[in-house]
Amino acid sequence: MYVEDGTGGRGASFWWARLGTRALCAEARAADWTPYDTWQTAGRHFVHLTR
Repeated sequence: MYVEDGTGGRGASFWWARLGTRALCAEARAADWTPYDTWQTAGRHFVHLTR
């Protein structure tokens, strides 16, 4: 599993990558990320984070 940066770069996944949406948003805020948008597709939840 990896994280894509939107420009073709890839990195290791975050340890909290398997948290629920609410917990992810709380952890992201604590790490100076801002939840920008959330959505659900095909039973999977997604969160767009910005810095």
